[in-house]
Amino acid sequence: MNRGASVSIASLTDKVLLAGDGWWAEPDIGEWLWVGDYVWRNGDRAGRLAMAAASDIGGARWVVLGDNSPLVNRQLIADPRAAIRILEAATLWPAFLADLLVVGLAAVLVIGTMPVVAVALPVVAAFATVMVDRPSQAWKDFYLGELGFEERNFNNVVADNPGLVDGRRLIRVKVPVSGKVALPGGPASVFMLVDGAAEVGGVRLDRCHRLGSLTTAEGPYLMDAQACRVTGQVRVLIGTEEAAAALAIGEAIIILDTAFLSQKAPLGNAAWLLKEIGR
Repeated sequence: MNRGASVSIASLTDKVLLAGDGWWAEPDIGEWLWVGDYVWRNGDRAGRLAMAAASDIGGARWVVLGDNSPLVNRQLIADPRAAIRILEAATLWPAFLADLLVVGLAAVLVIGTMPVVAVALPVVAAFATVMVDRPSQAWKDFYLGELGFEERNFNNVVADNPGLVDGRRLIRVKVPVSGKVALPGGPASVFMLVDGAAEVGGVRLDRCHRLGSLTTAEGPYLMDAQACRVTGQVRVLIGTEEAAAALAIGEAIIILDTAFLSQKAPLGNAAWLLKEIGR
């Protein structure tokens, strides 16, 4: 949650999906542009605040979230976990399981023994969790734990060029690879570096050296890149077989530049890749 407001619960049938505790405990950074100082003052609520709620109105179920930050395009691409949690909460299964747990614990306290319902709670919770449809996990190919505002993030370029992920995976590898590396099945664009030598999809990459801030003869501008000697069934896209910075192996395009589509990268980099994808 970035900025927004709490939501009001108007009916006993409304269901709180997300609540915040200790929201006032963040230190005041003394910045005049800060949206709220997060410091408790007399008259402020100090307890739990409802941040999202579900309400059935006019035959439809409405989910009201007091913050639009998780669904801003570029933030959604940078880190969709918040939106995924909201979608999961909207199924009402998490709230149902929480209520079921409360009922079970209350039964234990009142009866003083372990009733059947309390024993069955973990089993019911396990089956219910499996029943909830899980959103696509493809975003994990792209996610490196970066914030949406970090310059090395690809989120802005992907938001402006959806063709980069239309029908193909976009994979970012955080740690340089070595040894044998398996390629994903189907079309993919892979951004990585090589540590020493690696065999990627049957193609050997070695004798690598770093490159950066370099305009190539093929057009793209290399940001934080590498050129390696390549041996095997490969089509070189940038450079030569003695020093390749981008290559195609089957349906996969390998780009040895971890900042190729970063926020500071020239627009021409994305245009070049889209052209190669369309070949």
